[in-house]
Amino acid sequence: IINNFTVNSTSGYITNEFTFNVDATDPDGGVLAYVWTSNVASSDFSTSNGGRTAIYRPRGVLTTGGFKGDHNIYVTAFDIEGASVASNTLTITISDRPPVASITRTGNLYVGEEITLSGADSQDPDGDTLGYEWRISSAPGSSTAPLSSITDQSITFNPDQAGSYTIELIVTADGVSDSTTTTFEITQLASYPT
Repeated sequence: IINNFTVNSTSGYITNEFTFNVDATDPDGGVLAYVWTSNVASSDFSTSNGGRTAIYRPRGVLTTGGFKGDHNIYVTAFDIEGASVASNTLTITISDRPPVASITRTGNLYVGEEITLSGADSQDPDGDTLGYEWRISSAPGSSTAPLSSITDQSITFNPDQAGSYTIELIVTADGVSDSTTTTFEITQLASYPT
């Protein structure tokens, strides 16, 4: 009989470890052995406490494709004669790790000088393809300068007024997002440097 079956968390990322604990008894009073399995093609378990505790590492791939989704963890208790006494299942959900947005900026910080902003250093730890969204978060009140694109990995910008500009980059991978900003001060010069 499975008296209790618990896990420290029912959701997390591919890099997390999950601790399962089971408490079972044999109606005949015998010693039990435990077998841990999952619906993942390459399960990674380590056990302790006489097999009653299992550390699960979701490194494998779900048979339905990818590592994300529901990982079903099964425990079966066997008696000393190898007969199944009881079994139970818990499900944990593995999600995408969020991407990390990064902006690099090149160009002179003068009115009318083109500035290049790049999100190429942004990364997704799960290797998913990134989508990009650029926004002007703040600009001098009279500025009407647009971004060259709002969805390209790298964009250009020609500030038309002196003052402080803040540009935001949002990167999205498989529905999970992260954002960062860059703020720079634009100076009006009497003449452009040569």
